[in-house]
Amino acid sequence: MRPRLPRRRAIDQRVLRCPELLVGEGAARKPCGRWFREAPRTSGSCNGQASAASAQVPAGGLAGGQQDPVPQSRGPAVPLRAPGGGKPEACGGDRKDHKKVSERREQETRENRVGIDLVHDEVEQELVKEAEIIHGVTALLTRTLEEVSEQIRLNRSAKYNLEKDLTDKSVALTIDDVCFSLNNNSPNIQYSEGAGQVDPRSVSLEDWLDFSNANVEKAARQSHNSLALKALVDRVLSQTASDLRRQCDVVDTAFQNGLKETKDARDKLAAHLAKVMEEVASQEENIAVLEKAILDQEGPAKVAHTRLETRRHRPRVELCRDVAQHRLVREVQEIAHNVARLKEVLAQAQAELKGLNRRQLALQEEVQVKESTIYIDEVLCTRMRKSIPPRDGGDQGEGAGGLRPDAGC
Repeated sequence: MRPRLPRRRAIDQRVLRCPELLVGEGAARKPCGRWFREAPRTSGSCNGQASAASAQVPAGGLAGGQQDPVPQSRGPAVPLRAPGGGKPEACGGDRKDHKKVSERREQETRENRVGIDLVHDEVEQELVKEAEIIHGVTALLTRTLEEVSEQIRLNRSAKYNLEKDLTDKSVALTIDDVCFSLNNNSPNIQYSEGAGQVDPRSVSLEDWLDFSNANVEKAARQSHNSLALKALVDRVLSQTASDLRRQCDVVDTAFQNGLKETKDARDKLAAHLAKVMEEVASQEENIAVLEKAILDQEGPAKVAHTRLETRRHRPRVELCRDVAQHRLVREVQEIAHNVARLKEVLAQAQAELKGLNRRQLALQEEVQVKESTIYIDEVLCTRMRKSIPPRDGGDQGEGAGGLRPDAGC
C-alpha cells in the first residue's frame, strides 16, 4: 500500500488557503505583484484580523518574539494620495513647493509698498499664517512619507518571506509526491547510508507549523497596518487640504477687503485732490485779478502825484491849500490805502496758493501710494496666487482631500 501523509498535506493546505496572499504553484517563477493592493481584501479570510476601519497602526510580533518595526503615527499626516491608489506618492509635493515659493514672493513683493501703506495689515497677518501652515504641512508630508515608505518596506519584506516559504513548500510537495509514488517495483530505489538518522538541520513539526503561521500572520498584520495607515493618510489628506483651502480663502478675502478699502481711500483722495486743484485754479485767478487791480491803480496814482507836483509851482499867494489841493491829497491817500489793501490781500492769496500747492503735492503722493499698493496686491500678488497649478483631474475628489480644480491657491 502507498503511505499516506494526511497531516502534512492538511498543514500545507492550511498555509496555502489564501491564494491572493500566497500565489499558487510556481511562486518562484511568478511573484505576486498584487499583494500590496489586494492584501486588505484577503488577509481577513486568512487570519480574520484585518480591519479596514482601523485608525491606528498596531504593532505585532514576529515568530520568536521579534517585533515588527511598524511605523507609529506621530500626529496628523499630510496628503499623500487620493483613496483607491496603490503606490503612495507625495501628493501635490511640487504644488506645495510652488505655493511655498509663491507665498514667500508675495510677502517680499508686499514689502515694496511705500509710505503709510507699508503696514502689518490683515493681509500680511494672514499671509504669515498661511506660510506657517504650508511649512507645517510640508514637515508633516515629509514625516508621513517616511512612515509610508517604511510600511512599504515591511510589506515587501512580508511578501518576500511568503514567496520564499511558498517556494520551499512547493519543492517539498514535489519531493513528497515523488516519495509517495515509490513502491517496491520502482526503479532507482536503493539503500542510503545514514537514512534512518535524524538530520541535524531538520525542525520539529510544531516549529515548521509555527514558522509558516508566523509568515501568514506577519503578512496579515502588515496588511492590517497598511489599511490603517491608508485610512489615516486619507483622513489627513482631506483635513489638511481643507485647512489649506480655508486659509487660502481667508487670504483671498483679506486681499479683497484690503483692495476695497484701498480703492475707497484712493477714490476719496482723488476726489479731494480734484477739489484742491479747482481751488488752486480759482486762487490763481484771484491772484491774477488782484495783480491787475494793483496795476490799474498806478495810472490814477501817477496822475494825482503829477497834479500835486505841478500845482506846487503856482506863484506866491496862489500857492494856497484850496479845495482842489485837499481833494488831490485825499485822492493820493485813498489810492495808497487801496493799493496797500490789495497787496495785503494778494499776499494772503499767494500764501493760500502755496498751501494749496503743498496739499496738492501731498494728495498726489498719497494717491500714488494707493495706486502702488493696488498694483502690488491686485496685479502682482493675485497673479502669483493664480499661477499656482491646480490639482490634476484624477486627484480632485473631495474624499481625497483634493483642492477644487478652479482653486487659485
